Amino acid sequence: MYEYWNSDTPGPSQNFPDLTRQAPQADMKPINSRTVERDYRQAQPYVPNAGSLSQNPYFQKFDVTQDPRNVARELAGAVYEYNSPRGQEASQKLLNRQIQSLNVPEALVKSTYENAIDVYSGNRPKLNDMKAVFR
Repeated sequence: MYEYWNSDTPGPSQNFPDLTRQAPQADMKPINSRTVERDYRQAQPYVPNAGSLSQNPYFQKFDVTQDPRNVARELAGAVYEYNSPRGQEASQKLLNRQIQSLNVPEALVKSTYENAIDVYSGNRPKLNDMKAVFR
């Protein structure tokens, strides 16, 4: 029995820490790609305003002039869709609708601008009148 106790694997009833155990790795933990804002693209993206296809940095390792049949396939792979954070588009639509429906009278807008200008001019330093004598 003594030899069995020493050579057996630790069980749940033996309450001693396993000093050889390594920290668990979370390498198999899935990522919800709809909420991750990180950009995983590693290759050079397609630049729309780069001029001709041969000058585009997307085709730096692909000879467009020698193999023009595969250009359409390569361009189809260059399409990238922006993955916006969850709720960003809905928030923008609601914000735009709220701002567009805001009706402010013209007189109130004018008085607000005039008050802002008065506050700005009040904070500016006054010019010194060098002709004045204060003796």
